[in-house]
Amino acid sequence: MMSYMLDGGAVTAEKRHQYLIGAAPMEEYYPGWTDTKKFLRDVQEIVAPAKRGSLSFEDLARIIEEVNEHYGRWQDGECQALKEDLLRLEGPCPGRVELRSFYSSAVNDGMWQFSESMTYLRSTDTLDESEPGHPSVIAANYILGPSNCITSSKYYAQCCVDPCDGMMSKLEKALAAPAATPAAVEAAVEATLPQPVTSWDVLRLRLKES
Repeated sequence: MMSYMLDGGAVTAEKRHQYLIGAAPMEEYYPGWTDTKKFLRDVQEIVAPAKRGSLSFEDLARIIEEVNEHYGRWQDGECQALKEDLLRLEGPCPGRVELRSFYSSAVNDGMWQFSESMTYLRSTDTLDESEPGHPSVIAANYILGPSNCITSSKYYAQCCVDPCDGMMSKLEKALAAPAATPAAVEAAVEATLPQPVTSWDVLRLRLKES
C-alpha cells in the first residue's frame, strides 16, 4: 500500500526510498497513514486471523482483494471529514467558501490541504468568479477534485466518492426504464433521496416544464 501511494504521488526517488525503509515517517507524506495501517491490519485479521507473519501467496491475494473491495468506502471517511472542515468556512452563499477564507485557514488554522493555486482551482471548475472581487471555492467540486485523490495509477485513481453516483443508481433502479414521465421521476426522487432537497420546489417546476 505504501509503495502504491508513493508511486502515484510527486515524490523523489530518494525520498521514496526513505519512506519505504522507514528512514522517514510516512505520515510526513500522508497524514492518514497510521489509520490506513490499522485498516490493513483489520482486513488481515478478518481474512487470515491466525497467520500474522507467515502469510502465503494465496493469503496475500485474498487480503488484497478485500482491500480493493472496501478501501474506497473506508477512505471516504477522510473525504467527509475534509468536507466538514471546508463547510465550516461556508459563506453566505450555500456551498461556497470565500477564497480569502479558504487560504486563511491554511495559513492560520493549520488546514494545509486548502492551499491549491488559483490556476488549479480554475482548471477543475472549482473557482467561482461570477461575483467580481469576491471569488469563492465551490465545495462540492473541490472535494471531488484530483488534489484529494490519495493516489492514482494507469489502472484507477483512489478519489473521494461522489454521493450523486449512489443517488443516480437508486433513481435508475426505481424507474427501471429508458424514459419516464415527470410524475414518475418526481415520485422516484421523493422515494429515494435521503432527505428533501432544499431547492426541490424549483426543480419540480422545471421538471414539469420539460
